[in-house]
Amino acid sequence: NGGEDVAVCRMPEACLGDAVPPLAGNAPVAADGDAYGWHIDADPAQLPPSPWTDFFGRYPNREPGLPRFVSLLVYLNKEWDAAAWGAPTRFLDPPTEEVLEVPPAPGRVCLLDQDITHSVTAPLAAAGAQRPRYSLVLKL
Repeated sequence: NGGEDVAVCRMPEACLGDAVPPLAGNAPVAADGDAYGWHIDADPAQLPPSPWTDFFGRYPNREPGLPRFVSLLVYLNKEWDAAAWGAPTRFLDPPTEEVLEVPPAPGRVCLLDQDITHSVTAPLAAAGAQRPRYSLVLKL
């Protein structure tokens, strides 16, 4: 990090209010199909009025000297056959419309900026109706 001091903490409730929890769990199953759409977790430039915006204002994520909004995604299944069961997390680059996929793997962790467009995908039918793809998202 270039020798800079960095503090990591969970996202305070003052950022998004009590309607958006700093911790989210996902458990899509094959029957969910395309129920999960593209989204971002948060963007400091789009925050609602709050004590947070009173203090920091609205700003682009990754602005030097201001808090950076990141999410930590953890895949929780003990076993996952990504080739047969699918369910990757998809990441979209809006200017190019290129989609990158990260397949789930037991214990895999992804760290992403919260303003990155992404989507949960449901498992394929081969995973079976009762095999959810578990993940946990911690907003930091």
